[in-house]
Amino acid sequence: MLQLTKENITAYLKERMPSMDFSRPLDIYMVGEGSLEEDGDGFINFIYKVSDGKTKLILKQGDVHGRVGKTQEFDLPLNRGKLEYDSMKIRGAIVPQYVPKLYFYDDENCVMAVEDVSRLKIMRFQLNKNIIYPGFATKIAEFMAKTHFYTSEYYLSTKMFRDLTVHFMNHKMRNVMDDILFISTADQEQDFGVIIEPEFVPFVKKLVLDPQVVEARYELKRKYITNGETFVHADLHTSNIMLDEKEMKVIDMEYTFCGPFASDLGYLESNFLSQYICATYRSFESEEKRAEFKQWCLITMRDIFEEYCRIFFECFEKDAKKQYRGVPGLKESIKKQLLSDVIGFTATASFNRACGFSTLIEYNELGKGRERMEALCSTMIFDRTSLLRRDTYRSAQEWVDELASIEDLFRTFRAAEF
Repeated sequence: MLQLTKENITAYLKERMPSMDFSRPLDIYMVGEGSLEEDGDGFINFIYKVSDGKTKLILKQGDVHGRVGKTQEFDLPLNRGKLEYDSMKIRGAIVPQYVPKLYFYDDENCVMAVEDVSRLKIMRFQLNKNIIYPGFATKIAEFMAKTHFYTSEYYLSTKMFRDLTVHFMNHKMRNVMDDILFISTADQEQDFGVIIEPEFVPFVKKLVLDPQVVEARYELKRKYITNGETFVHADLHTSNIMLDEKEMKVIDMEYTFCGPFASDLGYLESNFLSQYICATYRSFESEEKRAEFKQWCLITMRDIFEEYCRIFFECFEKDAKKQYRGVPGLKESIKKQLLSDVIGFTATASFNRACGFSTLIEYNELGKGRERMEALCSTMIFDRTSLLRRDTYRSAQEWVDELASIEDLFRTFRAAEF
């Protein structure tokens, strides 16, 4: 297999993209050489940005190990790039406005060539600067709802759906998520993956290892592994969303498999949960700006769910197979279960990032002091509360209303512990 380098990329592309302009040197940049904000926080693949001044593309090459060394206990599958390319082709046929253009996939060298969308910004870093994006919830809900519906058995023939499930089994890449999202263990010496001030240790242990929490997370793990309902992105977070005020593209689809409708929504929602809580502690131009950003986070969390349901059921009414149309109570039942599962997947994904080995950038930017620990603990308090109450919320609005009272929940929980 040819390992791409800055030195051999020009010759490589001359064979595969002769329409590019090679009359002058190509502009070639390796992702990872720049800042975190420019390049994102991924570490799995070797990625190059290449431009001839007109055509701008990304070359993404996989290896059995991550770009920054061996980042997992097992070898990564070399065919993950082909699965990503296939998944982008499917999603691009459904929602082309939200998927980068595809150029080619090279099976021999495990290289994918796609449109470079770095004219857009990585959403997470913009949120960490307190920038809001009105209308985002509808765009991302449309991406999820349409790709989910049109790759589900509500629309596809049963055979085609089963074939899709088998093609994207992707079990080795799924190993990355199957455990870490749902399981936390600790003994007397473990620091839960984050540096904890001594007074917070019993506080965090009671949240993370609460038997009810452990049981609920195992139940959600079972759903994640066994409920192959639709074609999910499986790594849909704000570092994999590129956007500006008008345009949005979703990237990094190599974890794709057939899973629960709720898993993508919950994984994404957890990012806005962390943003809401961290906004209590980080700096803003004014308290009015802080309040505006926090309110936008709550509205976005609510609207992602509500807009998803609206668009999903519009597709359902228009294109669902005849056997599913007009079934009394079916849509209501789907929405009720979806809300419970979205809240559950949000909480367990958030738990992982708050007490796991790799906390989110928004927490780390708070520094190493008390504010960061209070933000992490507040997150885990809400995770525990919403996880255990997930079947009792009557609406997404009721759920985010409880998040809005997190400061009271934190004070109440802490007073009971100390």
